[in-house]
Amino acid sequence: MQAAQLPKGASMSQHRRTVAVMATLAALVAVPATASAKSHDSAKSANVTVQVHVAKAKQAVKRLKRAVRAGKGTIVKRELKTARSQTAAASRVARTMAYSARTDTDEIAATQALALAGTQYDALIESITALVDEITGRPRRSSRRRSRRASPAVRRSSRS
Repeated sequence: MQAAQLPKGASMSQHRRTVAVMATLAALVAVPATASAKSHDSAKSANVTVQVHVAKAKQAVKRLKRAVRAGKGTIVKRELKTARSQTAAASRVARTMAYSARTDTDEIAATQALALAGTQYDALIESITALVDEITGRPRRSSRRRSRRASPAVRRSSRS
């Protein structure tokens, strides 16, 4: 593309020169404004992306549970891979959001995305643990630690 040129010997009027300078300044001032708007929009879209990955991971976990109960090993393998990869993708996008956050709004969105991805990791681990316990026949343990010490009644009976 070539810039418009004036004919030889002709000069630009003061009015046209002023308009050209103002248009150039307006274009330069608009660039930072659009960059700022882009980061805000991208934070929203990234947060939506995290939500989509988490939703897909939850759906894969549901299918995983159904496949384990039905005894379909091939489907179990595929759904476990899907759940893990979607959860990892959600975490990756959330971390990227956190690293690139520039404003308070971006930081809040990144924090929410990190919390959502972390919660999905916890849910995935809990589901896998429950399924392994179900397969092996072991009862699920409570999340609270149980004391290994025997009660006083048990200690008395063992002394006899």
